[in-house]
Amino acid sequence: MRILLLFFGLFTLNLVPASRPSQIAQPKDYALFFACNNYQKMDDLKNPIQNARDIASILQRDYSFSTQVVENPSLTDMRKILKQYEEDFQNGRKDAKGQLLLFLTGHGKVESETGFFIPSDGDPDDLYFTSFNYDYWRKVINNFNCQHILVAVDACFSVRFDPKWKGTKNPDFSRPGERTAKDKMLMQHQSKKARFLFTSDGNEKETPDKSNFAKRFQEGLLSKGENDGILTSTELFTYLEMASPTPHCSDFGDDQVGSSFLFMYGGEIANPQSAYLKAVDCGTAPCLRKYIKDYPSSPFANAARAQLTLLEGSAKPNADNDTPPRVITNTDLPIPLPKMIYIEGGSFMMGSEDEDDNEKPVHKVTLSPFYMAETEVTNEQYMAFVNATNSHYPEWMEPGNAYNVKTGTEGHYKSLGDALSKGNHPVVGISWEDAVAYTQWVSQQTGDKYRLPTEAEWEYAAGGGASNRTKYAGTSSSTIDAYAVHNGNSNSQTAAVKSKRPNALGLYDMSGNVWEWCQDWKGTYSSSAQTNPTGPTSGDGRVIRGGSWSSAPRGCRVARRGYNTPTRRSGSFGFRLSRTY
Repeated sequence: MRILLLFFGLFTLNLVPASRPSQIAQPKDYALFFACNNYQKMDDLKNPIQNARDIASILQRDYSFSTQVVENPSLTDMRKILKQYEEDFQNGRKDAKGQLLLFLTGHGKVESETGFFIPSDGDPDDLYFTSFNYDYWRKVINNFNCQHILVAVDACFSVRFDPKWKGTKNPDFSRPGERTAKDKMLMQHQSKKARFLFTSDGNEKETPDKSNFAKRFQEGLLSKGENDGILTSTELFTYLEMASPTPHCSDFGDDQVGSSFLFMYGGEIANPQSAYLKAVDCGTAPCLRKYIKDYPSSPFANAARAQLTLLEGSAKPNADNDTPPRVITNTDLPIPLPKMIYIEGGSFMMGSEDEDDNEKPVHKVTLSPFYMAETEVTNEQYMAFVNATNSHYPEWMEPGNAYNVKTGTEGHYKSLGDALSKGNHPVVGISWEDAVAYTQWVSQQTGDKYRLPTEAEWEYAAGGGASNRTKYAGTSSSTIDAYAVHNGNSNSQTAAVKSKRPNALGLYDMSGNVWEWCQDWKGTYSSSAQTNPTGPTSGDGRVIRGGSWSSAPRGCRVARRGYNTPTRRSGSFGFRLSRTY
């Protein structure tokens, strides 16, 4: 059992701090790690110290933190170092307006409802006298004369650091002070006291030695705040919530509403997402290799590796010929199409036992590799088909219906000009039959076999593939605003594709924005394992997946199933393309 608490101590990294953006005046930031590999009375661990060093290195190199890593500390070491930090903040040797990240990593245990981090000399049979008592030290840390404190604990029973942990079903960490405009956020950051807590365990689960929590922590830091160079604690937790077991987040002590904990990137901003798209648009092996080297842990690294494999000709040949499939971008096609992302095959557990009956029973499904469009089909892309064939108009272009843009009736689009100006919005008012006709036309234009995804392919891709699967596309948090357009943030309309974050496979809007037609007839699940299932041969409705702008978050779950008649069109129905590998 392991605990990770970021405190920086005896082992000091001597890296040159990066300069901060000149427009941001930021007090000094500190990080303190306690990391234990070796134990006198417990099994040794292999990874905590290296995890602490890696995180400390990123913090110092990219965010100008003053870092200290204490390796294999005794309880006496921990007490002395914490006491020194307390005194330094009190007497001004450390900046009281700054930030302190405390990170514990090692063994953890619980006794009589009290949680403990176990130092190198800790005795699991005598925890109260030999180990780090969360209930005691939480109060001490809260009283540090430091404006902003974030405690991260990577260990078994680490959730016990939070006295309010019982009854917390899912992570929900969305700080209101971090959702405001940049200038206002920075002003609130200067005036509000922050006391935040992230733990690797949310339900008293054992945390593995090879910590997924630590890996996700590093991935969050490496994102460098994406476009603005400011990584908020809320944004960091969107990476942590993909860890297994399910992590926990909370505030504690004297935390103030509107406060924040900010990681200020000090170098040139390079967004992993935009860098990935540039590498794909470049379309050459050197571009992809450079991306993989620069962003080895980004959510798009595996997709880049797979596309590099295809480009270099070492992938499995197509069934139609002996040449490897090419990487498809919308720059090398005769018509506008979304980029197609290679999805590596694998096995997963399809369905859910926790929600609707039609999602049961959970059953094992194995899929071969395939391609999935990174976005839903947009107005621009679909209208190329309409204009070329003079057929299959979306419902909002036909007279006498609720989406008629020409007559100005109510609907998503009030005028034809408005509809065309929203060319990057997903097309709506499309039936299953319209969607299939579009895939057939695209296949004719490109010479490749496009189609709708099967229901199994859709759920597999939306949930992130074979491992680290998420409840929603990209996240398991009940706060899904960063990943999905739903009825709580949509203003009752679609949003442009790629307005939200992609999931781990680089797919956008798999949860929310518009329902997506799938290839299958709706059917009941079998408990038997299946390989490449395509659903029943007939039925009374075709499957739709993903929820839409009008759905509650629950309706945007990866496992959520819907269906409708193949001729049904709606202002919340759209689709995305798939291709057989």
